[in-house]
Amino acid sequence: MSAGVAWHASRFAPPATVPARALSVVMVVGTGVLSLWILLRGTAPRGADLVLLAAAGLVAYCLPAAAALGNSVMIVAGYGAAVLAVDGAAGVVPVLLLATAATVLVRAVSALRARLVDALAVALRDARTDDLTGLANRRAFYELSNHEIVRCQRSGLPLAVLVAGIDAFGELHEAGAGHHPGDTVLRLVGALLSTQKRGSDVLASLGGGQFAVLLPACANDDALRRAEHIRSLVERTSRTWPNPVTVSIGAAAVSDRLRTVVEVLTEAEAALSEISGKGGNAVTMAPPPWQQPLPEPHGQRSLN
Repeated sequence: MSAGVAWHASRFAPPATVPARALSVVMVVGTGVLSLWILLRGTAPRGADLVLLAAAGLVAYCLPAAAALGNSVMIVAGYGAAVLAVDGAAGVVPVLLLATAATVLVRAVSALRARLVDALAVALRDARTDDLTGLANRRAFYELSNHEIVRCQRSGLPLAVLVAGIDAFGELHEAGAGHHPGDTVLRLVGALLSTQKRGSDVLASLGGGQFAVLLPACANDDALRRAEHIRSLVERTSRTWPNPVTVSIGAAAVSDRLRTVVEVLTEAEAALSEISGKGGNAVTMAPPPWQQPLPEPHGQRSLN
């Protein structure tokens, strides 16, 4: 399901953090005011039963089923007690009808609420998942990685990003005669990378035969060792696959210049592109900022 569908579904989703106690207090106060009106005036205001049904529907939409049912019982009980005190036996049937209608309404709205919550959860999950590999997609990688980057920066811990690209993936993807060997390779590589993921790592499929791995609390040397291990593992393991492959891996680290996941990922992708153009099946770390050439001043050309 697309991100757009998930966004539209979220517009109609029940509130995620409605303060149940506050809503219950509002319902108690409202029911108390209405009951006091009935007792003082000797009759219920016109449309009071519809207002109470609307209140029952509101709590059913905003609160879980058990809490909604408890609030609706409280509403009907308070109103019913006041009606019976004024009308006596003549008020029994109207109160019973209101109680029945409120119960049916609450159960129906609660059931619809549960289905909507489940549908929204599926929509949000699908909007952040790569359909082919079942891994997080680029959007989810950005969201999850930004949290880890902030955490590591606050703690003073190193952090690196690996971008692994399947060598000659374009040729492989176009070579299939209806059986899509590229898709099969993507699934196999994705599953293999999943076995190497630590608990704090973030793994994602970026599309185009590329995968990203965020490595929290991982220094540059450790990142290169992880990258080389992954490269060697793919090369060895894929020998038993219908289409053996190799991968190239570019790595980059968070620094004073590279502070966001987009910046670090772009740097790692540039490093990957460089070694892929030299034959692939290798790993490299993007040079630190102080080893990179300074950009030329605007409006000036290089003398070389």
